[in-house]
Amino acid sequence: MESQVLSAVVYRDGDLWIAQGLEYDICAQARTFPQLHTAFLEVIVANAAVCLELGREPLEGIDPAPQRFWNMYREARIRLQAEREPVRAPKPFRIPSYLLDYKLFDPVPMHA
Repeated sequence: MESQVLSAVVYRDGDLWIAQGLEYDICAQARTFPQLHTAFLEVIVANAAVCLELGREPLEGIDPAPQRFWNMYREARIRLQAEREPVRAPKPFRIPSYLLDYKLFDPVPMHA
């Protein structure tokens, strides 16, 4: 089964990190980026598993994110690296492998 690349914009909201998927309107939050990566993967796998259980394709019927998140992703200049960990799902489900492309949106200009 082929890997599917999913894009997400990452931003801070107070003490939380937020990851907003673009191709699918899926969101997760956590206190640290490593925790965020795990939380986002869990949300993707859970949604894919529910779709498969309902007889649909993984993530079928989930709309793309609103345009403002696509704009944030386009404006973001920093790519965040996440460990590539295998997607684990319940045995009866065949869920694709997802590779995540994160970009950090930071509206505050960085000083040299």
